[in-house]
Amino acid sequence: MSSVPKRYFGVASATIGTMRLAGQMMSMAIATQVLHILMGGSKINPSNHALFITGTRIIFVVFAVLCVAGVFASLARGKRDKTGSKSGNLDFQQRIFYHFDFL
Repeated sequence: MSSVPKRYFGVASATIGTMRLAGQMMSMAIATQVLHILMGGSKINPSNHALFITGTRIIFVVFAVLCVAGVFASLARGKRDKTGSKSGNLDFQQRIFYHFDFL
């Protein structure tokens, strides 16, 4: 919210809410699809616990990769200062430290 003027807080808040909900729906769709590919239409019971655990591990790996991609996308965006301009000509390592306010 700090990157938008106060008069656009409502629009920014609505956009954030919409993106969060879309992300939740996409994550449930991905998780359901992976489990369906591995287990088909069968119910979870002791005979197919191994497939369920395998599917859960695959889901965790997929979402870990997506999280890492999100971190790099956020770092590539750069940080804006109080005037609204980007954080200048920082290289990647400086941008990481600047992003996490270690500088």
